[in-house]
Amino acid sequence: MAVLAKNCNHFFKYNPPVVIFFLCIIIVTLVTISFTIYIKYTENIINNDDKQNWISLSRHLNKLNLCVITSDGNVLNENTNEEGSFATLVSLKNVNEFINVTKVEIYYYLEDWKPLCGGNDENSPFLGINFGLTQNFTENENGTSVCALITGPKHFLPQDSKNSCDFNEEIDDENTITFYSQSEFCPDSDNETQINLSFEVDNVETYLSQSDKNVIYIHLLWSSYILLFFVVIMLIYAMFYQSQDSLKTYRLT
Repeated sequence: MAVLAKNCNHFFKYNPPVVIFFLCIIIVTLVTISFTIYIKYTENIINNDDKQNWISLSRHLNKLNLCVITSDGNVLNENTNEEGSFATLVSLKNVNEFINVTKVEIYYYLEDWKPLCGGNDENSPFLGINFGLTQNFTENENGTSVCALITGPKHFLPQDSKNSCDFNEEIDDENTITFYSQSEFCPDSDNETQINLSFEVDNVETYLSQSDKNVIYIHLLWSSYILLFFVVIMLIYAMFYQSQDSLKTYRLT
């Protein structure tokens, strides 16, 4: 054992580049193990990719005008991907103009926007938004805030996010008005039925789903095993390392 310790000491003492490399491997190993434990035992982990995707989408929606449909027939294409939903606050100007309207339905066509993390539909996907006009409103600088339910392709929306408001699903749909964002329904000329919604881009917190956490955990765990294997191999090599001078001395004796 004393000989092995002496060999190890000699190896690291006279091989500075190897020492630096070995220390780097140890640091990377410790960091990887730390991330593995963090992913395993932390309940809510922010999903920054998902959040940036929602910020990009909401800013795109803020630029779109909405108009009442002016043609007959069904203009909706069914979304080809699994749908998701969540509730968030949206701001609507001139809400008092909707006299006798109890429910608003809105369909955003996402022809000019793609999610940051893949996922494409063959048809132009759309987001559906609905809210009631009989709820209690909150005034802000962008107009009147209402709690709206957003539905659409699951990979377009924040996953495992907490609703920023309490959406009341019991909406009186007796007098419903429907808006669309497609250009053929929104003429360039001024239109009294044209509206615009403002989405609050920073009020949504998204978290990694359990399945995503499991995948990340498995990858980090195997990476930790591989790095530890390299550390052990280097230690074994150092313990049995003998320099040329040591070999000459051994042969002379």
